[in-house]
Amino acid sequence: ILELKSPTETIVDEYRGALLRRMKQPELAYQSYHQANVKSKQNIISAEGESDQDSNEHVTLIADFVRTSILTSAAAREAGYDFQQQMNYLVHAEKLAAPQFASMNKNQDMDEHLKESFRDQIVDLYNNMGITEKKQGSLERARDLFSKAFEINPKDGHALVQLASVDGDKNDDVVSSAKELDPEYVSALFDGYSSRFESELVGVLGYTGHSLLYAALQKALKQLGKSPLSVKKIIDLGCGTGLLG
Repeated sequence: ILELKSPTETIVDEYRGALLRRMKQPELAYQSYHQANVKSKQNIISAEGESDQDSNEHVTLIADFVRTSILTSAAAREAGYDFQQQMNYLVHAEKLAAPQFASMNKNQDMDEHLKESFRDQIVDLYNNMGITEKKQGSLERARDLFSKAFEINPKDGHALVQLASVDGDKNDDVVSSAKELDPEYVSALFDGYSSRFESELVGVLGYTGHSLLYAALQKALKQLGKSPLSVKKIIDLGCGTGLLG
């Protein structure tokens, strides 16, 4: 219904894409995000012909295009499209957004909240460009892009972590100069990781502390002549011991 009433709005396509990603339908998700990206670009073109459009509206449309470009590039990667296809969305977004961002601080009429939001979008764009280059093996290009993101926002945790990951030695000065990380980044990192903490800890990092503790408890109980069922209470020491159940 919303799509019929507001055919130029991208939110329906973005929401559909998110649902399809959760349903493990990467190709269909990509097509939905691509449609959102096309609509977003068309909205910018259509608005350029309006003489009464103010700077806030223009920046909002460009920020929407940056967001849909990032989403579409990520969906293209998940759907198995090649590097060039992924990068095209991000490069196109940067060509539109970079000049606007460069002149943004000179615009006294622009809403300050919008400026901050647009800045964050640009940082996300450079981080995603860097990650795409990094996956391709282009570490020098990736480093330059992460550096751009970090220069714009020295508190951005994504840029800082990625700079350290591409070449920690060369970026020691940058990494060590960071005094504070964006609280929203820290919160999102922990919240986003919480749902997959156990699977990452055991399946990816190969954590076995809980298994070793379980074996030690069984051995100790056997020596005492007691059944494991006789244990009524156990203290969770942290660091994965909660995996004992």
